[in-house]
Amino acid sequence: MVTNKKLGRKWVCVLLLATVVAWLAGCTPAGPRALLRGKRLIEKGEYADAVEQLKIATTLLSTNALAWNYLGLAYHHAGQPGHATEAYEHAMRLNHDLIVVHYNLGCLLLEENRPDTLDRARDELYAYVLHQGNSIEGWLKLGTAQLRLGEFSQAEASFKQVLRLNQQNPEAMNDLGVIQLQRHRNRDAAGYFDAALKIQPNYAPALLNLAVTEGYLNNPSASLQHYQDYLALNPRPANWQAVNAIAKQLEQQLAPPPPPVNIVANPPVTNQPHPATTPTNVSKPETVASISHPTAPPPAGRPPLPSYDESQTKPEVVKLPESPSIPVAGQTASNKPANPQPTE
Repeated sequence: MVTNKKLGRKWVCVLLLATVVAWLAGCTPAGPRALLRGKRLIEKGEYADAVEQLKIATTLLSTNALAWNYLGLAYHHAGQPGHATEAYEHAMRLNHDLIVVHYNLGCLLLEENRPDTLDRARDELYAYVLHQGNSIEGWLKLGTAQLRLGEFSQAEASFKQVLRLNQQNPEAMNDLGVIQLQRHRNRDAAGYFDAALKIQPNYAPALLNLAVTEGYLNNPSASLQHYQDYLALNPRPANWQAVNAIAKQLEQQLAPPPPPVNIVANPPVTNQPHPATTPTNVSKPETVASISHPTAPPPAGRPPLPSYDESQTKPEVVKLPESPSIPVAGQTASNKPANPQPTE
């Protein structure tokens, strides 16, 4: 009987505790509750619903910079860059030291990739790495903005900082190769692309960039092999058809010409007798006429330098889109945001 009483008391305590927890959860103020729901919806990828919850949160918590940052993040993922920019900027006006907002806004402006957004993207990302100097993603994004602005020395320094933090980063290796291409140092560029592929053999931007670079170095067989490796990737890259057309053209240029066709022309038959000195059992040698064939056409002109626009492939140069983030060429290059981080 004593044992039963003790068990009964324990169950009563458990039920009371559960009731108190439920009551406290129900009494959570509406603003923080909406903020928490919005954050969870972002994590689940339900961005439209997250926007609705976070609009409630920012209405009730109008001076909370973190709530505005999450609202910007929800708009960002939902493909509404204008609203996302407004929300991020409002968060910074409330708390300029909320460093993650600088990163998120910098990523958004980098994705828009317009002349009027790249300068500010670089500045926001620079502000972020000043406070988060060990952020590999921060340095990669800053280097990408600098590269697109033609600031090659600054971009090179940013990507080398990535390698100081992580020597096995194929994206930084690939982007350093892109910089060498822009400087017309093709052999150095090939070295960086090859190093990226040693780290990650199926890294699409480096495969495509190395294929292009081997063409610049007059190594058509190597170029074709890298194009074929790129085309064999699974899933297929977005620009598969265009690259396949280049590979087919290169195959035709490398194919050996067909052998000459020999045509035997029989001598004309005459009624004149053979000279007495010509044996009757030996025929006159036949005349051979050959038809010459044109050689294979010369290789086409070198392809243009790869573009490091993330909307194209990187030679983002290809940021494929991977990416990476939103997934990368070179950079590449999905329309999801490029790794904005909703950290607190």
